[in-house]
Amino acid sequence: MPAVEGAPRFVAVQDNGYSVTFQLKQNGSKLWGVAGYRTTAQTIIANVGGGISGDHMRLRALWTLSGVGAIGVYMAQIGPNGVIVRALTYDEYTRPARTVAWHTHERMVCN
Repeated sequence: MPAVEGAPRFVAVQDNGYSVTFQLKQNGSKLWGVAGYRTTAQTIIANVGGGISGDHMRLRALWTLSGVGAIGVYMAQIGPNGVIVRALTYDEYTRPARTVAWHTHERMVCN
């Protein structure tokens, strides 16, 4: 996965078995960076954009960088200690047909 210099990483562990690594930078309420996950055949990479409003984070991962035609939306509520307390993801093209819960072991650090 391409690196974003100086940006922290976190892994979104999805209940469907995928683990997506995000590396994001923050400027005020805006977030941007890259994400990636591995399949048995390849590494899938996405450009990511999104933001934080209060204790809610919303990200859009454009998986098209690797030829995959999907836009992953990642939403999360961040608790006062930086722990994700509620999080869902879905493919923007198929919503609301299927949402998947996710969690992370890292604490979110906001600027």
